[in-house]
Amino acid sequence: MRKDVVPPEGTWVAEPSVASRLTLSEVGPESEPTVSSLVPPVFEAYLRILHRISLEEDRWEEIRWETLAKRTKAKMHPLISFEEAAGWVDRPAHERPAHALDEKQTLRLVELLESFTRTPEDCVFALWEGYGPTSVRYSSMPRVHLYRPCVLFRGPMGAIGSFHFEAPQGGHEWWVPPNMWWPSDRSWFVASDLDYTSTFVGGSRECVDTIQRDPSFEVFEVGPTDSTFGC
Repeated sequence: MRKDVVPPEGTWVAEPSVASRLTLSEVGPESEPTVSSLVPPVFEAYLRILHRISLEEDRWEEIRWETLAKRTKAKMHPLISFEEAAGWVDRPAHERPAHALDEKQTLRLVELLESFTRTPEDCVFALWEGYGPTSVRYSSMPRVHLYRPCVLFRGPMGAIGSFHFEAPQGGHEWWVPPNMWWPSDRSWFVASDLDYTSTFVGGSRECVDTIQRDPSFEVFEVGPTDSTFGC
């Protein structure tokens, strides 16, 4: 899988019409955020993938939520918040879970999902327009408003590894995963957001079960009407 930077402005950028098979009213803000405000309520099953936690105690360590919950004697459940898992102890911002899966986990998710679509070479990627490199580089590109205004890209599933931008200050590249991505046959849908500490997936029963069995992920099955408040 190549890790080229995202193509220059004017290439590989999709028109809003590529989202036409996604009924935009299916995804969007609600009075109370639920799974279906991120993932369309049209799938057999839904999954919440918890983002890894990095803690600085005696040393930096990357741990699962379950490990933290055992330390704090918190009870794990499908809608647990990070604050609950941390024992309601205020953690510094750099110790909170990231707003997206890391690159390694994302690429593993691509490998698993590829078996559950007939169109792995034709996917749509929605990236929030507010990321610093995105807002500048793609300022003239079309937007579509899902639950946030997004720039749309279109390409094969493997292209998700290409979302590398130069950091605003220059120097190193910054990997920015899409906030939402789905194949053109709409066989599954993946969504995350900067306000959340989890990624949500909707798909077939077999698809969700396959992800649940993979040790790369810490997951809970959820429903489309479950609240995402604190997730």
